Amino acid sequence: MELHLQTAVCCLYPTAPMVTAHDIEDGLEALVRSGASFAFPAVDLGVKTERAYRVRGDRLIPVNPEMMPLRSQDLEAAYFDAGQFYWARAAQWLDESMQIWDQATLVPIQREKVQDIDTEEDWLRAERQFAQLKAAGQI
Repeated sequence: MELHLQTAVCCLYPTAPMVTAHDIEDGLEALVRSGASFAFPAVDLGVKTERAYRVRGDRLIPVNPEMMPLRSQDLEAAYFDAGQFYWARAAQWLDESMQIWDQATLVPIQREKVQDIDTEEDWLRAERQFAQLKAAGQI
């Protein structure tokens, strides 16, 4: 089988149990529609990162002090890579200089369908989310 460089290829992570066929189809559609190099699901964090803090010793230091006086509703939404799947053309996957975030487009996904799993507590949360989504007929 010959792989054409313009063939769309999806990398689906096996640790993404809440992904549906519809989500993957949305990703392909976003890639084709946008002409972007990559398309992947991202979720609105629901917080405004411009008003985040870092801890230095026992003090909180604003990441962007100039943004602190602004109202949160006036700030731009921030998105987090859901880490579930990535669409790109074969040429992008073969180009070692490309990064997934290079010229990427968003595939919006529900916050309830995203859970990073690094700890046992994360795993238990993911199981609860999966059960709720399944009961609601969303997966």
